[in-house]
Amino acid sequence: MDKEFANTIWKEMAPLKIVFSYEQYTVGVVNQHIDYIDISGCSHRNCSIFCGYNFNTIQLDEKVIGTKKSTHNSLCSFISNCDVIDAARRIQDVLKLSTFVNGRHYGQCGKNVAEDSRGKLYELEHNCKFYTAFENTRKEDYVTEKFFEGIKAIENGAKVLMIYDGATNVESFGFPKDVFINRNDFSSVDELGKYLKSLSEDELLFNQTFLRAFSKQNIPIIEKVFNYHYLKRTDTTVCRMCTSIAEVKLARYLLYKCGLFEKATWGEFRERMKVLLSNESNRLSILDSMFEIAYGRVFKKNLSETNWNDYSYNYNTP
Repeated sequence: MDKEFANTIWKEMAPLKIVFSYEQYTVGVVNQHIDYIDISGCSHRNCSIFCGYNFNTIQLDEKVIGTKKSTHNSLCSFISNCDVIDAARRIQDVLKLSTFVNGRHYGQCGKNVAEDSRGKLYELEHNCKFYTAFENTRKEDYVTEKFFEGIKAIENGAKVLMIYDGATNVESFGFPKDVFINRNDFSSVDELGKYLKSLSEDELLFNQTFLRAFSKQNIPIIEKVFNYHYLKRTDTTVCRMCTSIAEVKLARYLLYKCGLFEKATWGEFRERMKVLLSNESNRLSILDSMFEIAYGRVFKKNLSETNWNDYSYNYNTP
């Protein structure tokens, strides 16, 4: 049967409906249309494919870290998306912090200085003492390149402290707590501003805070976690998406061969198979697993732990 009909059946199967986007609103779209979607890809760990926002690897050298001294004792922001829901909150917070520490604002929102042609990382390395990595929304798992760029700058010798405001569960990403200043640890912007002011005016305190963040003990952890989020969450996205497509189609084809012609009849079908298989738990669990792959991995808890999100490879492998 496979030899004669498999290719024809495979080609005539209904096309898969896939929603894929890094943006935070994707979660709402998927939940709203979950009955019509087959595979989802987003920056939330409950999507079929858990995508990453880190677009680089990192290699930290203890002898290089902190060797570049900022020419400006400034708090830097790079906010250009001025129309999102939380834009006003972000801009207001940054401007408020700038009353405690001199602000250099490169983005379109509150801009007061032009960015060097060499880009954001150059500015972080040469002109910033503090960096505000403020997301455009505070959503679970939504940790964007803003966060990773604050760490990447350290690779080339930047001596900058990052203030992060965004994903409510950012600490679950695995970085040492000292690596960034978490806005959520302060009861108000004023409290945070006073803390930054104390760091700005006390060079010894600033240096101690920076060295604690990028200590000899923290460096290997930072490298491991940073590169993990690139290699397993970003660089393998296309491969993982292809794997999910192949497994969904294969699982649906096998279920079709067993007699399941549409998802809606699953309960009735399973009862028939339960009788046919004499209630053998092992075979029924295989059937349940096939159905879960075929129809049950659109958006739910712990999908980040499935094999679709465990694809990785070693660059040093021939």
